[in-house]
Amino acid sequence: MRHPFLAAVAVTLIAGTLPAEAANCQEGKHCFVHNKYTPTHCWTATGSAPATSVINSVTPTPAGPDGSPGPSKIMDGLTPFTIDPQVMASYKYVLVFGSSSFTFYDRATGQPLAASGCVPVSGTFRDLFAPLILDKDSTGAANADSINLQAPQTPITCDIHDIDKCPGSCVNEIYDARARFVRDGSGSGRWWIEVQGRNKMYTTDVFSGCTANGIQPDAARRYLMVAVSKTENPNDGFHEYVVVRDYADFPLFSVNNGRLLLAHFKDSKKLYVFDSDKLAAGTDIDPFLGQYDDATFADSSRTTPITQYSGDDGASYVLGENGNDLHVYAFIDPTKSPAHEKVTLDNHPDWYMPPVLRHGKVYLAFANEADSTTHRRAIDVFRVPVDVTSTSPIKIDVKKGLTHRLTRTDSTLERPGIEVETNDAVLVWYERIGLTGDNPAPQTRYNVHYPSDGGLDFRDATTLHTGSGAATSSDLQDYADIDLPGGNSDPDAVAFWVSHVYSDATGKKTQVVAQIKPGCGTETLCGTECADVKTDHDNCGSCDHECGKNSECDNGTCKSTNCNGANFMTDPKNCGGCGRVCPTGSCIQGRCCEPCVCLGGHTTGVCEFTAACEHICRAYEP
Repeated sequence: MRHPFLAAVAVTLIAGTLPAEAANCQEGKHCFVHNKYTPTHCWTATGSAPATSVINSVTPTPAGPDGSPGPSKIMDGLTPFTIDPQVMASYKYVLVFGSSSFTFYDRATGQPLAASGCVPVSGTFRDLFAPLILDKDSTGAANADSINLQAPQTPITCDIHDIDKCPGSCVNEIYDARARFVRDGSGSGRWWIEVQGRNKMYTTDVFSGCTANGIQPDAARRYLMVAVSKTENPNDGFHEYVVVRDYADFPLFSVNNGRLLLAHFKDSKKLYVFDSDKLAAGTDIDPFLGQYDDATFADSSRTTPITQYSGDDGASYVLGENGNDLHVYAFIDPTKSPAHEKVTLDNHPDWYMPPVLRHGKVYLAFANEADSTTHRRAIDVFRVPVDVTSTSPIKIDVKKGLTHRLTRTDSTLERPGIEVETNDAVLVWYERIGLTGDNPAPQTRYNVHYPSDGGLDFRDATTLHTGSGAATSSDLQDYADIDLPGGNSDPDAVAFWVSHVYSDATGKKTQVVAQIKPGCGTETLCGTECADVKTDHDNCGSCDHECGKNSECDNGTCKSTNCNGANFMTDPKNCGGCGRVCPTGSCIQGRCCEPCVCLGGHTTGVCEFTAACEHICRAYEP
């Protein structure tokens, strides 16, 4: 059903009772239309499913003393490719997708997921979002929730019964898809998919599609739409919403601490905030919480919501940049001004992939010019510590942190993505393209950083795929339509899922997908944490080999010591051994642990003693 519209201006939300009658979505404002796609409530699909492949398990090459490990799963040769190569993994499924099409895969078999009803699990995003644009369902029942009921009728009409008619003003293109799998703390979660829906009415230039429409800026329509799966299994259906009317080209989003954040990439700094818990539950009540406009972020030239993997005191973060200044904003109540701090970096932080926040640190990767003569570009990686120092009013502390540059003299490095795992391992993946025809064919590559290596140094690169022909930096237009390479931290293992694209000599672009298990470098992966088995009280000599409460781990062997009767399992001044003082937090099972960090969607204080509480524990560091 259609639902009321509530205006928001400047920074603050105009609170009050929602109007009784539904109103049309207004430009630059939020609105609310809700429909469903269920296994038994079907809609007509276009029938144009993308090509599929198989996710194969492979034996990874070991990391070696200076190298990054090879992939443990890979899917290569996925064509035809649609722009924006992305992948997202849940516990049981993998979503491989681009800007306009997608396929869900079964993790257990590596095969495309079989449909068990009429919900599309492979196809175009137009198929998935059909309940928001079509005039009727597959039985012929009229759809009162189509956004095309609000389509302009002048100077060109929208034929609700034939939304592809040209000329015509109906919304009929669904594109610029982004997705996240948001864990719920109980071993499951939901898929969140954001798209943009538009009619082929143009504001300045006439593009392909329906050129007969011409330039009609007053009739152009762009909407931000969101689909939330009912369960982890996409076959169980989705709640679908139109939530914003705004030309947010290359839109970005984040789900954290009970909030959905929607934003532009570059054209505007508007940020729309909604109640993600209500959206996940299939609310028929407008879940709008507040809106920030350009004036809120006046110090930044653009802003981006951050991918957050932990609760971080209940705050939602937004990153902005202006020159070499990195601006960090945080809020809990979107009707109030956000906290704001800045740090000045060594280079201009011009990221494409959304930055990542995990364990109180923001990670971002971006390409910068390294040589003005050849226009060779290198990839700069930054780790910026952030901390909420007060929640009422909200205040934050931001430090410059560490930086590292990935660079080559014979190639330019482009379109990096970045992700961070639970053990604080970092992975950056990107395109390497030769500067001349004599250099190697384009490659999809990645580098891993391990905390045990110190600083923010990265291991040598591993190649995912090498193209079949030479391509040089002059061919960068082949990659100009790629907004970002998408990936995520695996919720079911200490691993990364990444995707990118490579081009052969004919210019054909092909998508590659991989799972990479980084391990722990010089340390040992015990469960989901890294341990130094030479000194770790809980993993002495090997994983899960615990020393007694009056013993310490010395070179992989448990040795008894009195230490005035200290309990090495719980004493923060003698944690895991005599005189081993924890700098912060507490001593849990002989390891120094940070205070509880809540996983996404849960706030500190609520998730204590639940599966959503994540303690980051480390072996003693003198």
